Amino acid sequence: MRKNLMMMVALLLLGIGACAGPKSARLHGSLKEFGSNNVKMELAGAVGDVSDINVIRIPVNDDGTFDLVVPLEKPTYFQIGRNTLYLSPGDDMEVNLGTSQPQSWFKGKGEEANNYLKGRLFPKAGSFMEAGRNVKENFEQTKKLIDGMAQKRIEELKALNNVSKEFREMEMMRIKADLANSYMAYLWYSDLLKDCKTREEGEKVANDFNKSIREYINPLLKEISAKDKYLEVAVVRDVLSSCNEIDPSIFDFPKSQRLKELNEIYGVGERMDEEMTKSLYDELYAYGSKLKNADFKQAFLGRLEKRAKLMEGRP
Repeated sequence: MRKNLMMMVALLLLGIGACAGPKSARLHGSLKEFGSNNVKMELAGAVGDVSDINVIRIPVNDDGTFDLVVPLEKPTYFQIGRNTLYLSPGDDMEVNLGTSQPQSWFKGKGEEANNYLKGRLFPKAGSFMEAGRNVKENFEQTKKLIDGMAQKRIEELKALNNVSKEFREMEMMRIKADLANSYMAYLWYSDLLKDCKTREEGEKVANDFNKSIREYINPLLKEISAKDKYLEVAVVRDVLSSCNEIDPSIFDFPKSQRLKELNEIYGVGERMDEEMTKSLYDELYAYGSKLKNADFKQAFLGRLEKRAKLMEGRP
């Protein structure tokens, strides 16, 4: 009997053979394409940018199948490879996740939101710019094209039937942030900078371009910065962080305490890649201990302790 009890406990700890409950979500199916017996599932929200200490390791069977139950208090974005998932308490889906987002599929409770997310754009590729493939002869023509693409995405979002009001709101902010990101990315994918021979010339062209598009950018920035919860959407964080470094007389938007702290953490967090000495540890610990957002504080200090394991003098 003791052996059976231990087996049940082990299954519960691994989330195998269990069901989704009111405070959890279940994923089961295939991760075969990843070619690994251990696949990472990361938080895709703001805390995930601060630290990777909350990464979930998914045990995968030799045939590529898995069965995982994720404890969940509220709807949350996750990342598995290039797949962005939106899980809500009670979700229970059979999935086939590929290393390329469009190849994946979802069936079960929560499928509609996640199948919609297969069309998620990639901020580092300029969102609707698609790594420059959608650059036209000038900005006006390019804007007309990507505005049409954004409208199509809005219509797809509105057509969903079995998603929450919260999901619609968050994804609408994703579209608006992708639009702003696309406008700004035109500078890099167009020929505007090709004749610049010095850094100063490039900065002047960039400054003039940003001034020319601020009438389109600023209304979008005000919308996506209106609520801190929108920072859970990766492209919202990317756009607001990028615009935070640009002259505020050009891109003007409200900067909440949480956004300011996150931007500061991005810079300070880079110091963890340095050789971890006692003095650096003390400095970073003092900084992390003063963070106002409790989730950022926990994540930052957790990342620091993980990094400090290799510090001289530690066991």
